[in-house]
Amino acid sequence: MFSSTNDYLIKFSEIVLFCLCPLVFFIPRGAVVVLAIVGLLGWISQGLKPLSLLKNPVSVTILALIAWAGLSSLWAPIPADSLRLSLRLMAFLLLGVGWASWIQSRSSSDLSVLKRRLFYGIVLALTLIFIDVLLGNPWQQFAQKSSAKAFVPLVLTLSLAIWPCLSLVSGKLKNCLGMAFVIGILLTIDSDTAVVAIVCGAVAYLSYHLLPRFTEKSLNLGTLFLILGLPWLLSGLLTDSFIKDFNQSVRSFSYIHRLYIWQFVSHKITEKSLIGQGGDSSRAALVGGEEKVWSTINKAGEDVPIHSKAISLHPHNLPLQIWLELGAVGAFIMAALSYFLLRGINRYSVKDAAIIVGFFAAASLTFLVNLGCWQSWWLATLVLIMPLLYASPKTPLASNLDI
Repeated sequence: MFSSTNDYLIKFSEIVLFCLCPLVFFIPRGAVVVLAIVGLLGWISQGLKPLSLLKNPVSVTILALIAWAGLSSLWAPIPADSLRLSLRLMAFLLLGVGWASWIQSRSSSDLSVLKRRLFYGIVLALTLIFIDVLLGNPWQQFAQKSSAKAFVPLVLTLSLAIWPCLSLVSGKLKNCLGMAFVIGILLTIDSDTAVVAIVCGAVAYLSYHLLPRFTEKSLNLGTLFLILGLPWLLSGLLTDSFIKDFNQSVRSFSYIHRLYIWQFVSHKITEKSLIGQGGDSSRAALVGGEEKVWSTINKAGEDVPIHSKAISLHPHNLPLQIWLELGAVGAFIMAALSYFLLRGINRYSVKDAAIIVGFFAAASLTFLVNLGCWQSWWLATLVLIMPLLYASPKTPLASNLDI
């Protein structure tokens, strides 16, 4: 009876993973639904076993971040936003450990099947993108959205989902050719971030194969520097004259707008650099609601001012957002989290460790230039994919992260 139930649960999880990427084609934030399903599956099937994963350093660090975000409601401009953020992060953590516990209980053959189903879903999602482009973008017209708004969540999801699937293929060349094929499809969408993320991940992936220790240490130190030092670097670099000179070479409205946002945020951080403005406060009028008029040059060489709030929803940069909202305390917690996620990957085979490094580099690039750190669909995607990377038949997942 137990064996039969277990088989049904495995089949169900295969179907859910297969549906992840195609679902995001139609419902951009569908990853949240998928995480809720598989997270509850883990708790129902594993009982209290997922609680053991709350003891590893990664979970403890996330709990510290959640606690600090909740505490920041005491000084946040909108306390309810900070409290809602901490509750949302706690929900993702609990669903994540439920899903991770389920993955940990799977055999090597089960893991391969789950990754293969995810791969088939990626192929279907890429086919849907190709068909939409071939037919003149009927889905975009139906949804009444631009290419970027319609498909950015999907292409960014694909930029993460491909990494567990690389373990199914033997040979660095085949994996790189596969990533090149994915990039070719993604280039039809107005999203530079996904393409650059995959390229950065591929560079890190190949670098780890050639120089594993150097790559691991470089990525660790580079991430720590970016999280702890990027705001101070940008505050000195992003002057008005620098942005205008850059605009002479790169006449992209979105790029220049983002530089102006980063300039504002890097200076705003100094107001409360220790404790921050409060969790999820970037959207608050008192923090980023100031109306700005920034100068920019369009592709025709004409001066076109940008009329915008100082911060449009979020800074589009994880280190800046962490420093702005949670201050130095939050930044050090985030730095510790990145450290624990990468530390100890030498326990894996070179191929598996290279895949983790590639995934980490791709996700980090996206966090640095595009998304806000609290976007639910993105966090859900990370939580769904990471257990597939860290799970190892030889070493329990709890040990993999208990480093």
